[in-house]
Amino acid sequence: MEHSTRKLATPIIPEVVAYTGCEIAVLETQACCGALHGCSVELDQARDMAKRNIAAFEEAEVDYNISPYRLKD
Repeated sequence: MEHSTRKLATPIIPEVVAYTGCEIAVLETQACCGALHGCSVELDQARDMAKRNIAAFEEAEVDYNISPYRLKD
């Protein structure tokens, strides 16, 4: 599994999750979920974005997806 070089905007989150014994994986292939596009009635684009994230998490074989993470470059 590839881990992202992007940084989480809220650095305390990894510490809290690690304390519980869980591993964090920020996937390079994870992108915008498309919810805002769906609310703007751009349904085809929203659907495509959601499918991209579903594929990313299926490929990574994660147990849970806890979102949203606000990433900063």
